[in-house]
Amino acid sequence: MLVTLLLGTLSILLTQVGLAGALAGIGLATRRAFGLRVIALDDCFLAFWIGLAGVTLLLLCWNFFLPISGWTTIVVLTLGTLGLWWVRPALATLFARARRPSSLITMLLILAALWVGNLSLGALDNYDSGLYHLQVVRWAEQYPAIPGIGNLDGPLAFNNSSLLFDAMLSAGPWQGRSNHLANGLFVLVFLWQAIVAGARLAAGERRPRRLFEFMLLAPAVGVGLRGRVSAFVTDLPTSLVVLVAATAFYAMLTDEDDAGLETDFRVVAIAALVALAVTFKTNAAIFAAICFPLTIALWLKRTRPDRVRRSHTLPWALGVVTVLAAAWTGRGIVLSGYPLFPTNVAALPVEWRVPAEHAEAEFAYIVHSGRASTRNLPVVAGEVGLRGWVPSWARLALDDPYEIAVPVAVAILALVAWIALCRRDLSDARNSRPWWLAVPIAAAVGSWFVVAPEPRYIMPYLWSLAALAASQAGAIALDAASSRARHFLLLTAAGLGFSPVLVSPLTGTSRALRSNPFLTVVKENVNRPGSDLWFQPLAGKANLHTYRTRSGLHLNVATDQCWDTPLPCTPNPAPNLRLRDPTNMAKGFVVDGPWQMENWPLSWQPGFLAAWRRSRVRRGGPG
Repeated sequence: MLVTLLLGTLSILLTQVGLAGALAGIGLATRRAFGLRVIALDDCFLAFWIGLAGVTLLLLCWNFFLPISGWTTIVVLTLGTLGLWWVRPALATLFARARRPSSLITMLLILAALWVGNLSLGALDNYDSGLYHLQVVRWAEQYPAIPGIGNLDGPLAFNNSSLLFDAMLSAGPWQGRSNHLANGLFVLVFLWQAIVAGARLAAGERRPRRLFEFMLLAPAVGVGLRGRVSAFVTDLPTSLVVLVAATAFYAMLTDEDDAGLETDFRVVAIAALVALAVTFKTNAAIFAAICFPLTIALWLKRTRPDRVRRSHTLPWALGVVTVLAAAWTGRGIVLSGYPLFPTNVAALPVEWRVPAEHAEAEFAYIVHSGRASTRNLPVVAGEVGLRGWVPSWARLALDDPYEIAVPVAVAILALVAWIALCRRDLSDARNSRPWWLAVPIAAAVGSWFVVAPEPRYIMPYLWSLAALAASQAGAIALDAASSRARHFLLLTAAGLGFSPVLVSPLTGTSRALRSNPFLTVVKENVNRPGSDLWFQPLAGKANLHTYRTRSGLHLNVATDQCWDTPLPCTPNPAPNLRLRDPTNMAKGFVVDGPWQMENWPLSWQPGFLAAWRRSRVRRGGPG
């Protein structure tokens, strides 16, 4: 078993490292095209995420016309290789000047990589991945974007672009196994970035942005647990991209080189990252909508760029947001007839448009899922307000302390420390500009609670706030503290950063209270090889029956989750569903007449739809 365990872990890890290099090559080529010729290690990390944005744009455009296939993967790897070749002189200079890391840091980086690689060979057992993520990946692998696919199953039209990336990796030996690669890749790169930042702090670097990055070690470790890296969970890449955007924003406001191209390119990077986050999951929209114009305004105010710099940087920043937004919303229109489904804003008069009531109902189900009230029918019907759902939601919100409780506690303690340090007349060490980051964070937190307060959605914003407060306090404390005190602070931050490995398995509603705590921690952090070559297979199988619509279309209908069922599959068949072209499923789906889906949202929640329709009547809408 040890040999197969090592083979599985190393095969994943080597593939992830190769993919990271390809994406970084695309990002470094983008830097070079912007005019930057010198490369630092920080630029390589940021380049990975810029490359991810570029690949996502390519996938969105590609899938308008073609399925995502092995050819797509070849194109991306080729572009990444060409990008690395283009910047090879700068990379050679970087490697020649790089100092050899200490044995401790090298060991931490290797252990982190092995940990992520091992977690990545775990089973795909996430509920949403079985419900619709897998199906989205299979549709993208086999067809171009399907017009009106939301009429078959609403979540298939949610337009999470990270699932296109998952589909791209399902090629060659990884056919049908891309869940072992994608999310683990994102965690690996972000984890390395945080560890390197901590190493630089330990080596004596005093830049506040290093502490900001290092404080994000805890969420980097935390998102890797509970089976997330071996699934297609869309929250994970969205959260990490938001954290990277917050890091870049903080770096922009603490960067000493106001007049350089590096600062200008960071503006472009932030624009690309916030736009990318929205394409991954729409709940990043409020943060992005405020962060992007605020970035532009602060850059203009702080650097006072001349006409040449403005005419160079602004078209890049505006252009990357525009093209990503156009490609993503355009694909949304194809999938559902709405650019921002499941909202029914800006509906287009296309034949395949999802009925408005269906769109509103899907949005309502997301809202009540976030409030943990989908089975609390008086709340769904609008008969009970906050007191009907907040107490039970609050208990569930503490299931994973690293989503809300820990970052809030860190933010409060760091803010108190910052206030106390400022009162010690250390004004020469203060920099108040980074507090502007709190503006988009506050807006994101406020909208989250009002719309869909699912705890995992808010994690990146609360940790960004915690890192902001800690970095602001640390910028003062680290300068004033003795060498021993600095080492104590860094060890404390490192302990917090790695603590999810031990704490997360012992919290929540299941695990430790029913078994040996030691074994619980081991089982959460170490996976054994499974029956699918060296990897663990899917954890579930659909319970199916065949359904024939009035038009004669045959559907695979799942009692609950479709898992990897052959297409087309849905848990909610509609008798009035038909193909636009009876001979070609790629032409899409339409419904004749009003929304008539059966068993919506799921067969085990039969009262939700009736209760929600009562709430519409209470608000003055149709019943």
